[in-house]
Amino acid sequence: MTDHSLTIRTALPDDSGALRRLAELDSARPLSGSVLIAELDGAPLAAVSVETGAATADPFQHSADAVRLLRLRRYQLDSARPLSGSVLIAELDGVPLAAVSVETGAATADPFQHSADAVRLLRLRRYQLLRQGGDVAPARSLLRRLVPNPAR
Repeated sequence: MTDHSLTIRTALPDDSGALRRLAELDSARPLSGSVLIAELDGAPLAAVSVETGAATADPFQHSADAVRLLRLRRYQLDSARPLSGSVLIAELDGVPLAAVSVETGAATADPFQHSADAVRLLRLRRYQLLRQGGDVAPARSLLRRLVPNPAR
């Protein structure tokens, strides 16, 4: 089994050559403006324009998941209401589709996936958790038991 490192970051001016190469491989126009880039083991794999959502990717690599992650990150950056505290997350094949805040019910979802059902189911699960104790504290307690707290 080989370990690979996927990095998502904002493209820098030095990345213009890499963005041009990705566009040539994908038979597309090079992305301009603010761009997010995904690198697999340090090599450019895919890129998404923050302004337009347009994507270019290396068609000779398995890049669809990287494009989905880039678009989700783009959506997170554009989101007016950042989620905080305890969050329920829906994933498909390990790729996040949607998230709902337990405290507020605010949701964020990947707009390029069919995530409306995921948001609806997460909100239903939130309702069920809150109804158990009538308060957010029991939901937090339950979530802590289900999912270990990440290091902060």
